[in-house]
Amino acid sequence: MYRILKKKIVWGVIVSSIVFNLHGQQLDQIGKKGGVRLSGGLGLSSSYYLADAETNRQSPFLYSISGNLDLNLYGWSLPFTVSYSNRKFSTGQPFNIVGVSPTYKSLTMHIGVRNMTFSPYTLAGHSFLGGGLEYSFSKVGIAVKAMGGRFMKAIEPGYDSIYGVQLPSFARVGGGLMLSYTKNSSQVAIICFHAQDIKQSLAIDVDSLGIVPQSNTVYSLSLKKSINSLLTVYGEAAFSGWTKNTGDSVISDEQTFTKSIFFIPITTSTFFYNAYKAGLDLNFKVFSIGTSYQRVEPEFHTLGVYNVASDFENVTLNASTALFKKNLTLSGSFGLQRDDLNKTNASSMNRFVGSANVAIKPNEKLQLTFNYSGFNAVTKVKSVEDEYIENTVYDQLDTMNYIQVTSSVNGSVSYKILENDKVVHSVSDNASYQKADSEQGDMRFGNSLINNTIQYMLSLKETGVNLGLSMNVNRSFYEATDASYLGVGITTSVPAVKKKLRISLGVNGSNNYENGSKTAMLYSVNNSYSLRLGKSHSFSASVRYSGRQKFADAEHSNYNTNLNEFTFALGYKYNFALKRKEKVQ
Repeated sequence: MYRILKKKIVWGVIVSSIVFNLHGQQLDQIGKKGGVRLSGGLGLSSSYYLADAETNRQSPFLYSISGNLDLNLYGWSLPFTVSYSNRKFSTGQPFNIVGVSPTYKSLTMHIGVRNMTFSPYTLAGHSFLGGGLEYSFSKVGIAVKAMGGRFMKAIEPGYDSIYGVQLPSFARVGGGLMLSYTKNSSQVAIICFHAQDIKQSLAIDVDSLGIVPQSNTVYSLSLKKSINSLLTVYGEAAFSGWTKNTGDSVISDEQTFTKSIFFIPITTSTFFYNAYKAGLDLNFKVFSIGTSYQRVEPEFHTLGVYNVASDFENVTLNASTALFKKNLTLSGSFGLQRDDLNKTNASSMNRFVGSANVAIKPNEKLQLTFNYSGFNAVTKVKSVEDEYIENTVYDQLDTMNYIQVTSSVNGSVSYKILENDKVVHSVSDNASYQKADSEQGDMRFGNSLINNTIQYMLSLKETGVNLGLSMNVNRSFYEATDASYLGVGITTSVPAVKKKLRISLGVNGSNNYENGSKTAMLYSVNNSYSLRLGKSHSFSASVRYSGRQKFADAEHSNYNTNLNEFTFALGYKYNFALKRKEKVQ
């Protein structure tokens, strides 16, 4: 009965969305916007997996059905997407996510399961079941965003056949409003977001499990101002009131003003936190430079973001330039970050991040890129005696410090050997080097990775035949050993049946080594077919074989067994587009 009710609710959301927008359209637009347009598609796919391994790497049989529908009614746009599959992680309901976001001119509405973003400190990408809208008064520069709905559904403690033990959670509801004003590349925005847990949504008391109802309100004020054509400043300040347990003792009525402002019960577990970000950008004709500062207090929290990063402070600087008619571009950035702002954590960390990028285009045939990034982190683990020992020899000990340094260098070269109306020959080389080192006292650890891939591509424009050759070399260095592999591959695709059918074939093989000894050989063959009939129908089929032969035990890979596996896949897609024009009387 519950599943039937859920199905009815899902379809009710879709039907009510259509009815709502039919009544919401402007009747005087009939016949002026191209009438009714309906487009969409249906996709079916299935795969069969067969292997001689003791444990299969995927389910033997998988299938999925997906569909999309876009209904346009005299300027209103109503997109729908639905999907169903037999994967274990599905929610148990036929349609995993159902929602629509119809648009008309400057109005966008969100109905069903949707997500919206106000700012990183208030509401950012959190899914909710409910409604929302976005509207822009373009003539006066005012924009409005509003939403309300359920962020989490109530879950009773128990056991689920798919997910196992279920931790309980309260139903969480909330809403938010964002008002912004924009004029001449300058903007100011005010945000209010509130969410709270419904304690009565659970039938039993779960306080003993450490799960308690929460309440949270966040205010945010952001500003972006273009001083002139060169200078732009921006910033945001957020203020969060968070009651970690609404069941705690309520503080006296002297806090009624704060309570009325933050819409939360002021209890012994109510705290207030701040977050700030500010920056400026300078844009000149030949280069640009910018800097920013961000500080998020420890335990800053909002119920409108899944994962909130807090207790950090960072400063960043970036610069870029384009020279020689943009054939040479240079850019770089670096940042400093620290945590443990209140000096109360068991450890503290200071980080440095830097990057540099170079792109060169001497001519239309040759392109070169270079990228470097580096990361340095120093973590100090505080001893229990830190608060009692000052200015002694113990302060000089660094055995509790942990240093981590990582760096990576990437470079690529691409060159078109020949290009004309009939053929294209091109070759490319991509190389990378990564290194990671860590140090704690007298102990040092490190590893590095070198990778290089060379590719050659041939394309015959008249016949549509493509051919590709590739070679890949990879070598990893660890503390006591090194691992490497050498692989080659060839791919080709050929059109047939008046280019309605495309046949593709790929063959790959590689040898794996550890300390110079061959440990395994890997090989694969992939054959695929894609057929298109008219403008609406397309079919696909593929078969893939992957094999692995073990020669010796390997420490740094999972290739310690022989393996043969086959994957067969079939697919079908149908797309349509209908249009009806109304006659103007």
